Amino acid sequence: MDNENYMAIIGADKESRFEVDTSQPPPVIEDYDTAEEVVSKVILDGETIKGIQAKRDFIIAQANLWADQKIKQIENYNNWYSSRLIDFMRAINKSDPKKKSIKFPLGKIGFRQSPEKIEIDPDYNPAEHTDDPNVVVKTTYSVSKTAIKNQMEATGELPDYASVVPGEIKFYIKPLTKEIEYWPINLNSNR
Repeated sequence: MDNENYMAIIGADKESRFEVDTSQPPPVIEDYDTAEEVVSKVILDGETIKGIQAKRDFIIAQANLWADQKIKQIENYNNWYSSRLIDFMRAINKSDPKKKSIKFPLGKIGFRQSPEKIEIDPDYNPAEHTDDPNVVVKTTYSVSKTAIKNQMEATGELPDYASVVPGEIKFYIKPLTKEIEYWPINLNSNR
């Protein structure tokens, strides 16, 4: 929207009556007619302000709606393109399993394995198992995932209330410059 159309929408062409010459003293109100004129001006100016505010709010709402639609459209394009890049990278990885990433002038794509993590059964109450060496007593009871992982690595055993969740393989598009945002994609989520 150009400046002229914007100024017409908000009624800026009528704003010259709001310019105040501050070099002159304010008018002296000495009679009923002058007071009535000033009261009318203040009330009408208040209505004008409300009108401008309403127009501003409308313009902001329209701009936000437009921006939200554009953002959604760009996100949809990015998801579509990303899925094509994932297919491309899978094909490259299938023909050359050692190739985990490809570098381009503006960025890099590839797969990366996230580390496995320990997951605790939500029904497990550590307060009931204070004799368990993996339970760390603080102000409240909690389970140390690090202790469980160390025990698992040392003995190969895992407490019955814990399970190992394999790390996810994530596809990434990483820009080579810090000015461009990073877009990780979770391959395990539904698109």
